[in-house]
Amino acid sequence: MELDGSATCRIENPTAITANSVPLFEDIVVYPNPASDFLQFDINISSPSVISVYIYNNLGVLVMHSSSYHLSQGKNEIVLQLDELEQPGSYYYRIFIDGETGYTGRFVKL
Repeated sequence: MELDGSATCRIENPTAITANSVPLFEDIVVYPNPASDFLQFDINISSPSVISVYIYNNLGVLVMHSSSYHLSQGKNEIVLQLDELEQPGSYYYRIFIDGETGYTGRFVKL
């Protein structure tokens, strides 16, 4: 087998595990990336939960925090306005579900 230098990776059904090993996220999509004005989180969760989103700069400093969202079981949408992020660059988001870290990712702010 020869490799041509390209690769594609798709993560299907990302999950977070609680202490009792119950998946919290059935599916999550974050877009657009890169983003300029807003970042949208399409979240499919297995049970009603409280979600918070924290945004960190590339040094790991907390630069933005969303309010808490009370989401119902199934598909939900959260839109974060990125007005507070004055500088373009790489940022990291961390999604907390019911107080526990559930999902972490990276995006670029234009």
